[in-house]
Amino acid sequence: MHLSDHDLTLLAQYAIDAALKAGQVLQTYSPTNLTVNRKAQASSLASAVVTEADLKSQEIIVDALRPSMETYDLALLSEESPDDHSRFMKDYFWCIDPIDGTLPFTEGKNGYAVSIALVSKAGKSVIGVVHNPPTNKIWHAISGQGAFINETGIDLATIEDDGSSIQYFVDRSFLDDPRFEDTKAMLESYDQRLLPKSTSLDYVGGAVMQAMTALNYSRGCYFKYPKVDNSGGSIWDYAATNCIYRELKLFATDIHGDPMDLNRTASTFMNHRGIIYATNRDLIKSVRSVYRDIQK
Repeated sequence: MHLSDHDLTLLAQYAIDAALKAGQVLQTYSPTNLTVNRKAQASSLASAVVTEADLKSQEIIVDALRPSMETYDLALLSEESPDDHSRFMKDYFWCIDPIDGTLPFTEGKNGYAVSIALVSKAGKSVIGVVHNPPTNKIWHAISGQGAFINETGIDLATIEDDGSSIQYFVDRSFLDDPRFEDTKAMLESYDQRLLPKSTSLDYVGGAVMQAMTALNYSRGCYFKYPKVDNSGGSIWDYAATNCIYRELKLFATDIHGDPMDLNRTASTFMNHRGIIYATNRDLIKSVRSVYRDIQK
């Protein structure tokens, strides 16, 4: 099935409307009225947390997208439902993370988002929508049509930082990783060639908002090392932001520089190749160099 530019525009509006509806409901929750459960066999606290708000958000999104699934014969992949493998049989599938960053959400912190993408069977995201309810910001991108924030085209020339510092973002779990201190020191060493005033490694929330926050820096980067075990980030953590970065002509790849596999057959997990989002090519070189050296 071929989706025209007009089709993609209509489908993007479905996703925008769905994300906004879910965001409105999420704003009615607070840490004091949430029941927090734990997923079995999760690899970190962030990936283990699930609440009734996750399930309610997913329900709202799926209901809002259902007419588009019927009209365009689209499959569905969502974090809080089993993978029915329909994504391998249909030309496109909606990929949903009803709350990316559930842990900061339960803590009453910014750093969570609603994330919706339309992904082709070949593994390319053609629509990406990200909504951050606390700030009421909504980003979206359509393949070949650009990227937008609150319906206005994103202009990277308006980034307010002066480029004198380098900002890396890592997941909360990596702050306790035995490789964290070595990674930080080695990045600072590699980046000296770029003459920064400072090099920082920080955590701001879930994978989606890590990538989106990096956009605020002319030298910003979010990365995850590959993992041997089948855990960590999944397709729904990266599909929407991948589309946004691509439309901005920025960098969103696996750690080796190859396209992200957004319809992986073996699993929904993407731990096998790691990820890098960057607003500057030099930072990709630094992360790859550190990853190479830290394996020795």
